[in-house]
Amino acid sequence: MSTTKKFDLVGDIAFFARETDNDIAISTAAGTYIGKLLPDNPDETYDGIKNFLEFRKNLNHTFDGDEPLEVILLVDVTLVTSSNQTMMIPFVYLFIDQIIGVSYGKIQD
Repeated sequence: MSTTKKFDLVGDIAFFARETDNDIAISTAAGTYIGKLLPDNPDETYDGIKNFLEFRKNLNHTFDGDEPLEVILLVDVTLVTSSNQTMMIPFVYLFIDQIIGVSYGKIQD
């Protein structure tokens, strides 16, 4: 599967998860990341992430001929590692070429 098709599929599942009030689960070699997309109109809960996005936009790291970076931004993330350790992180950028699998659902409490 081409990276672009993979990017589209991951995006579709992420949007579907949001529409069905679920989280997206993305498997990588590091473990499974469970989170959600940044809301369209994020409230003050996401001020730190919004500040980082604005900071990064102002850096302007692009060069002529650069291809767009294919990443997905998840927020309110739980990482479950292959050794079954759990880490809570506010956000993560996942590189599409590092994704092994994708689904959606909820973590059982």
